[in-house]
Amino acid sequence: MKITIAGTGYVGLSNAMLLAQHNQVIAIDIVPEKVALLNAKKSPIEDAEIEDFLHNKQLNFTATIRQLAELVIELIGSKSKLVFMPLPADDPMQRKPDITLAKAHLGWQPTVQLREGLGQTIAYFDKLLGVDQG
Repeated sequence: MKITIAGTGYVGLSNAMLLAQHNQVIAIDIVPEKVALLNAKKSPIEDAEIEDFLHNKQLNFTATIRQLAELVIELIGSKSKLVFMPLPADDPMQRKPDITLAKAHLGWQPTVQLREGLGQTIAYFDKLLGVDQG
C-alpha cells in the first residue's frame, strides 16, 4: 500500500516510521530545509529510534512546488529561471492534495516515484514534439 504522511514533526515522522514497516510511505512537509535534512537521512528531532530508522529504512520526503519545478528544470537540462509572482487574494495558502476520487472513480493511484515519472513524462513530450535527444 502507498501512504502519504503530511507533516514531518514528531507525530508525522513516528507515523511514517510505523507505516513504512509494511507500506511504501512518502512524507510531505512545507519546510524545504527539513525535507533536505530528512533526505540526507538526518533527523530534525533528537530521537535515537527516528535516527536509526532513517539510516536503515527507505522513506521518501518531498516539500514544495518550487522544489518540483527545480527538479523539472534539472531533468530537462533547461536554463530557465523561476519567476515568482504575488499570490491572488483568494489563493489557499495550504493545499491538501487528495487522490481519493481518482482511486474511487478511475481505479488510479501512482505506481512510480516522482523522478521516474517526470523522466517518463519528459521523454513522452520530447518524442511528441520531435525533440532530438542526441
